[in-house]
Amino acid sequence: MEKVKILIVEDDSIIAMFTREILSRKGYNVLNAVSTAEEALNVVQKESPDLILMDITLDGPVDGIEATRKILCSSNVPVIFITANTDEHTLKRAKDTGAFGLLRKPFMPKDLYSSVNRAIKRIPE
Repeated sequence: MEKVKILIVEDDSIIAMFTREILSRKGYNVLNAVSTAEEALNVVQKESPDLILMDITLDGPVDGIEATRKILCSSNVPVIFITANTDEHTLKRAKDTGAFGLLRKPFMPKDLYSSVNRAIKRIPE
């Protein structure tokens, strides 16, 4: 398999940069991070990422949960939510999307690697 392309959808530029740096050091092809659902949908259509790391709270009117629903209607790319929102309602909405998993902020690099590696093993070659 060629280098795995990962899209980061994150409204906090510092967290996006931190996540990108962690994954780039491990050799992943990290696409430019985006901060809105609309940008994420455009990148998915144009770049066909292999994995998406999706924050739940995004810039703009559409949150990461709704963005994931839209993405998964037309693609089977694994989505891992990365969020600080851990209230019961939000977690239920996230789970109902059929996303691959959820990683809570703040996260350790080893937890990010572990989540990404589990998701990558499910990507068909």
